[in-house]
Formats: sequence, C-alpha cells, structure tokens
Amino acid sequence: MSEDIHDTIDDLLVKVMLGEASPGEETTVRDWIAASSENNRYYQQFRQIWQQSRILGPENAPGEEEAWQKLQLRIQPPAGAKVVTFSRYRGVAIAAAVILVAATFIVSLLVYDGTPKESRLVSTNAVIHDTLPDGSIITLNKNSSLTFPARFNDDQRLVSLQGEAFFNVSPDPGRPFIITTDEATVRVTGTSFNVNSREAVTTVIVESGTVVVSNPKQAITLKPKQKVSIAKKDTTARVQMQTNVLYNYYRTRQFVCRNTPLMELTEKLSLAYNVQFRFGREQIKDLRLTTTFNDQSLETILNIVSATFGITWVQTGDTILLK
Repeated sequence: MSEDIHDTIDDLLVKVMLGEASPGEETTVRDWIAASSENNRYYQQFRQIWQQSRILGPENAPGEEEAWQKLQLRIQPPAGAKVVTFSRYRGVAIAAAVILVAATFIVSLLVYDGTPKESRLVSTNAVIHDTLPDGSIITLNKNSSLTFPARFNDDQRLVSLQGEAFFNVSPDPGRPFIITTDEATVRVTGTSFNVNSREAVTTVIVESGTVVVSNPKQAITLKPKQKVSIAKKDTTARVQMQTNVLYNYYRTRQFVCRNTPLMELTEKLSLAYNVQFRFGREQIKDLRLTTTFNDQSLETILNIVSATFGITWVQTGDTILLK
C-alpha cells in the first residue's frame, strides 16, 4: 500500500460514510480493508462510531476539538498509517466525534465489563480476512457477519454466522469449533470448509477434514468434496458431491465455470457486484458455460457471456436483463 493511500485513508472513509466517494475511491477503500486484519478492525471501529453518532444525536455533546481528540485516541490507525487533516470532510468527522463520548459509553456498557465479552466481524461492500482468538483463519464474504467471544472457553469454540464465510480451523481435538446459523449447527475440530447461510438455507462445502452438520431433526457427516444444504427443520437433506469451485469466487476473485448453468453463475455475480439478474427467457437460465473469469469487470464478463450464447444484456440501475 502506497504512502499516499495511508495519508488519505481517513478522508476516504468519511467520504464512503457520506456516500460521496467515487467508484475508484470505493475500490481503494475496499482493497485497503481487505489487505489486512488490522485495516479491517480499524474500519469496523470507525464505522461503529460513525453509526452510533448518527443514532444518538448531538444533545449534550462536548466541545468539537475535545471530541475530535478523543476520536483520535479511541481509533488508532494500523501500523504505518497516519492521522491526517481532513479537507472539507474534517468538519463532518468532528460532528461525529462530538457525540463520541456518549456513543462509546453506551457501546462500552453493552460490550465491556472490564474486559471484552464478544467481538463482531462485519463485512458490507468488501470481502475481509481475519484471525480468530484460537488462530483459526476466516474469510468473510460481503454482507455477512461473524460473532465470537474475545476469548474461547476451555470446552468449545462457539461462533455465530450470518451470511457466508470460509473457515480454516486451527486443530484442537479437545475443543470443538462450533458454528451456529439460523438453520443448522456445524461442528469440527480442525478442517477447512465453506458455510453459506442465506434465504433460510445453510449450505456447507468441505475442502479438508470432516464436518458434522446438524439441525434438530438430523446430523450429517461430510468429507472433502462433499456438500449439504439444510433448512431448520429439514429431514430430507442428503450429501452431494461438490463438482465445481465456483463457490470460492470471493476468496480467489475467480469465477471458475465447468459446465456451469448460467443461473448458477449469475447468482454469484449478483453477490459479487451488488446487482440483480432477470431472464427474458427461461431457457437462458440453463445455458452451460465452461471458462474462467479472472478478476474481470462485470461488463467484460457479460460481454463474453453474451457473445458465447448469442444473447444480449441490458442494465437498468442495479438490475440486469438477459434476453
């Protein structure tokens, strides 16, 4: 990361919070957040304080300069970063900082009692990477969150997931790693796997080791290259072979299609590029594609798909029609 980016990151974060960042600036911020766990923590702190400042309002706020100094003390930049002077955005940041004393006090009452009780890792418009207290490594997809204790206890390592994440769990046979979602519980001791919990279904895909996925009605054991999709009260879930690696797109920045239905590809493109797809003809959904898109723009991908199948695409806002 260049020195110029470090010098301007606070300014860019404020612009993102205000919704005034250009597409290029949003990309810079996303890449910076994804570059390290320290950057992500700094962003989460910044965002949390910003949101709290909007909720609490300006009543009984301290002086601007005093609050600004407290903001700088509470949000320490990652190693190598610098605190910079804002241009036109410094006044906005000070306005948020003015409310900081009350905001952080309330957050502290909820989360702290001398020591942290739990942490929450949240991704919005960027994929983020972090290391949990036990050394397990997580990649959190966009629009997802993971809640975990600041320190795992001696009996188990319990976390809660909303959305999608890839886990590389640090081995500890005496202390199982347990993930809860709205629909299922995933239990392991040391393995790597993907968990996607969206639209009332949890899908687990295993890359290494053994994973047990359960709900109140059944428990299913998965081995490498196997997957299962399970609902909360499902009694019919069955193990399937995982025949492609398209699910890994958010980790690798590659969309790997191997005789993949276009419907399946567009589902991943929707999540990656924050768009929605519609189909002018049902038959288009079943068109199959074999290729790899390596971190290419959405426009490039759609142009290739269009040329391959002799179809057209039209974008209106965040909706794309294939016809």
